[in-house]
Amino acid sequence: MDNNNSDSPLTKNIIEEDSKPEEKNIVNIFANDLESEEEETVENVSKSTKKDIPEQDLPPSDEELLAAYIGKNSEKIMTRPFNFAGFFFTSLYMCYRKMFSLGILTFIIHLVLLNVTDKMWLALIVNILVGISVNKIYVSRAKRDIDAIRLSYYEKNYVELKAKCAKKGGRSVGKVILGLIVQFIIALAALIAMAIIGISNAVVNLINFDDWNLSILDLGPKAEVVTIEDVNLSGYVCVGSKCNVTIEKTDGTSEEYTVAFENTDLFKKLGDYKDYIKLDVNCQKKKIVGYKIYLRSNNEDVSSITSENELREKLELYTIGSHTDVLVLKEIGETGYGFMGAKSYSYTYYTFTDSKNNDYVMKYINNNKILRLTEGKKYTISFDIVEGDFGLEYNLNSMQEYFK
Repeated sequence: MDNNNSDSPLTKNIIEEDSKPEEKNIVNIFANDLESEEEETVENVSKSTKKDIPEQDLPPSDEELLAAYIGKNSEKIMTRPFNFAGFFFTSLYMCYRKMFSLGILTFIIHLVLLNVTDKMWLALIVNILVGISVNKIYVSRAKRDIDAIRLSYYEKNYVELKAKCAKKGGRSVGKVILGLIVQFIIALAALIAMAIIGISNAVVNLINFDDWNLSILDLGPKAEVVTIEDVNLSGYVCVGSKCNVTIEKTDGTSEEYTVAFENTDLFKKLGDYKDYIKLDVNCQKKKIVGYKIYLRSNNEDVSSITSENELREKLELYTIGSHTDVLVLKEIGETGYGFMGAKSYSYTYYTFTDSKNNDYVMKYINNNKILRLTEGKKYTISFDIVEGDFGLEYNLNSMQEYFK
């Protein structure tokens, strides 16, 4: 009975149902193993494929292209705030770094500052500004060029893009040589132009053998020294170490002469005092080799005076410094605006007359104050006289109406 029951259909169904969960578990475990093996295979294939890609096929980074563009000293140029090569060599350094147009522009600025203003410290400021800014300007230009190269040669690989950047940037000794040639041409053209328009005969002086102190065999007698009396000076211009001045004579004619003596600080200002002094100049050919100063009031020889302040004191004019005096307001002049640092201000010019009928134009900073003054009245004023870029400046500090 028992054996027969064990082989019955009911018993078979029970056995089959008991074995199904085990079969399902085995299938699931096998499937999971297959999935993990596939994932490992894909990851390994990805890693091996990335390792197998040649370097030239990888996309280059901006830093790599920038370093290739700059070339030597790229890290210093990208990180340092001041470039000493740019400070000392300015325009030539820019040409060396292929910033040719900017280099020539910097040279022209130097040329103007040194020969028109004759202020060395202004040229030094330009050098400092170049030293501070040239790295930033160069890196900014490099980034623009790199962006343009990426757009134009997007199909190029890593090595080719780096080569394009290195060719576009880098250094060029040829540009330095070209820069020197262009700068020489500009300087020569400036001198010729100045000679043509009559500002200076510096070009003639450059080829004048008398200036070279060679005295070629000294075959003939030296030129006679001639005194030209009662002249007026105008158009005083210096080009490098050569200074030239226009002499206006009493007959109405004028000629240009070279100043051939040292210590010209007082001489070049004597034209401002033509109403007070009589000036005689000693000339040898086209050179002024000396001068004499006489007071118009009494013909006293005051040639021993060596400074403008000393001359003003002799003429009984206000000297450099602070003064307080009673003067007549002759004219209320124009009003304008200026800047002192980051702040703006308004100013007005006033013309005052002293007891000797000398006029003084003074600048008064208003500071938003309205002064109710009347022309022709006397005022007690306080003012300073200072040395400005274009001569003496009169700065009015305070004023009040004068009462006896």
